[in-house]
Amino acid sequence: MNAAGDNRQHSFSSRARRRGRRPVVAAAVLVSLAFGIAAAAEISGAGASTSASGQRALNHGVAVPHRKGKATPFRVPVHEQRNETTGNKVPLGPRRGTLKPSGKPVVVKRAPAPGSRAFSGAGRTAASVAFSKNTSFKSSLSFSGSPPDMSGADGKGTVLATGNTSAVVSTNGGSTFTSLNPTSIWPSGSSRDASGALLDNGLCCDQVIQYVPKIDRFIWLMQFCGAGSTCIQGRNKIRIAAMSTSSVRAGVTSWTYWDLTSATFGFDGTTHPNMDYPNLSVGNNFLYMSVDRVRTSATDPVGGLLVARIPLSEIAASATIHIDFTTPSDSSTAYGGHLTQDVGDTEYWAGHVSNSKMRIFSMKEGEGVYRWRDVDVNSWCNGDRSSTTPGGSNDWLSFGFPGNAVIGSALRGSLIWFAWTAGHKLSNGQSCGFAQTHIEIVVIDAGNFSKKSQMQVWNPTIAFAYPDLASNNKGEIGMSIGYGGGGNELNHAVGFWGDFVVYSTTSGSSSDARFGDYVTIRRSIDGSRFSAEGYARTGSPAAYDPHYALFGR
Repeated sequence: MNAAGDNRQHSFSSRARRRGRRPVVAAAVLVSLAFGIAAAAEISGAGASTSASGQRALNHGVAVPHRKGKATPFRVPVHEQRNETTGNKVPLGPRRGTLKPSGKPVVVKRAPAPGSRAFSGAGRTAASVAFSKNTSFKSSLSFSGSPPDMSGADGKGTVLATGNTSAVVSTNGGSTFTSLNPTSIWPSGSSRDASGALLDNGLCCDQVIQYVPKIDRFIWLMQFCGAGSTCIQGRNKIRIAAMSTSSVRAGVTSWTYWDLTSATFGFDGTTHPNMDYPNLSVGNNFLYMSVDRVRTSATDPVGGLLVARIPLSEIAASATIHIDFTTPSDSSTAYGGHLTQDVGDTEYWAGHVSNSKMRIFSMKEGEGVYRWRDVDVNSWCNGDRSSTTPGGSNDWLSFGFPGNAVIGSALRGSLIWFAWTAGHKLSNGQSCGFAQTHIEIVVIDAGNFSKKSQMQVWNPTIAFAYPDLASNNKGEIGMSIGYGGGGNELNHAVGFWGDFVVYSTTSGSSSDARFGDYVTIRRSIDGSRFSAEGYARTGSPAAYDPHYALFGR
């Protein structure tokens, strides 16, 4: 780790020389942008964006590659002790719209058996959905930490999926899975700096998987525990690993990885060094990563969402990566949010200024800045998000994080789709036009950032939450969501927006008081289908039952 730290400094200096600048000046610029702004914000509250529109120059950092070496298996702590208990508290804004459903309710049906087809209506106009796979890998995956945090992707007949701290791989397109232990692939225990002080407390959780067809690489993100008394205290790191499909199929032996530490982003030595709740997205030429800079209170001006981009060419070459990244406090409204999927030359993310105004961010290739602007939307229910399962004792939505954060997003043509969990009351306790927790969706024109439409995934008796979205090459939006209540235990479902039907991939027999923290959907490698990961709780004693689903028209 000490050598890696030294290499980062040398790599940054080398890059500065190539640009014709003195290394000391380059280092000073990095400190000024990535560290000094945050420090100023901690003292005075400056640095955080409160403007309806604006832009800021990107910060820069580097990380050196490491190759897989001999790893000693590390026992991940059972209790992860992470995530705030509540997300952003979205204030009430000016009343717009009716606070009522804009369309038909969405019903839940059992997913058809793989190889068969289901129809969302009657007659010749009924939309059909076909499931190629719906595979449980409960017997191949043992979890440490709760909830499972399901992620995965497919590429060239290979599926890689993760659940919090564990992983599975399939080399037959998702028919069967084999268990992987991340801690036996890479060094995963705690690490220290030259003085002996902890840099992190070892592998924690929140793994994320993407597949990048352009460079034929699976990307595997892992989060490490903070060096403080809990995982969300003290400095830590995010690890990004990459390997080709052929290497994955040959036995997962040739990973290259990069450790993005608190120091990489200028957080080391500050009162806010911790990073949590990461996400990944893929664009034309960059891998995008988001992660929360953990705040100390709901009104903390320093905490916010950091968004970074890494050239795909550098990942493919297993070379030193040069990272452009935002100032997290600018995206304080997007805390707990995730990135837009299936983007081209521009990445997007969003947060709530109020329950009738969104702040939408963008980062375009070829530009050294990121931008934001506010957009008015119809008012939505920003209050109670509870939902009780049949036993009557488990509110599967009782855990408050990420709250109303925008965690589902995809680009379809020139339209950006944003989705989040909305409640069944306003934050002042007043009722609104929904009897159950539901998913709110807003569609934004990427050209002029005007609102094009707004709708909901809702049902009068069933609650929907934790949306993830993706688009395919047919211009369709796929959804991966959690549902429960109305006689249902917590479960996972997938479907197409506009069918007003989602298909349950799981058959949960019990529930607990915390779902999530996310489920996943990706555009499949063929471009037209979707692959998704979710879970339920089954058996006695109850255990997580994760599923991989591959579906299309």
